[in-house]
Amino acid sequence: MKFKYKNFGKNIWKPVIPVVLRNGNQEIEYNVLLDSGADMCLGHAEVGKAIGIAVTSGAKYEFGGITGPGIAYKHYLEIEIGGYKIPDIEFSFSADLPLNYSFGVLGHKGFFEHFRVIFETSKKLVELKPIKQQL
Repeated sequence: MKFKYKNFGKNIWKPVIPVVLRNGNQEIEYNVLLDSGADMCLGHAEVGKAIGIAVTSGAKYEFGGITGPGIAYKHYLEIEIGGYKIPDIEFSFSADLPLNYSFGVLGHKGFFEHFRVIFETSKKLVELKPIKQQL
């Protein structure tokens, strides 16, 4: 699967791709940044609520990063990327992300462990190749 980087103006391009987050029969399309420096997958609490998740019922933890310190809550849901479904991944939600932060983040736990990711920054493309899990 190949995705074009998104232009955020002033010649700022980022590997932000559309995914579907699914909780049972409720789903939402959500743009996410592929962030090789992120430990986990994280989105705004309002996105979790939109698919019927009681956000603060998840395991609570503190996180840090570019948005500063915050509190997030772990949940498990299905994510679909370009037609490829990953059931039961760990995805956290936080109300401490600014509302104008218009995309979530896909990090190592939950995402990068499932894909070989090739960033072609000069071409403004990112390619995802599913890694088949051996049992």
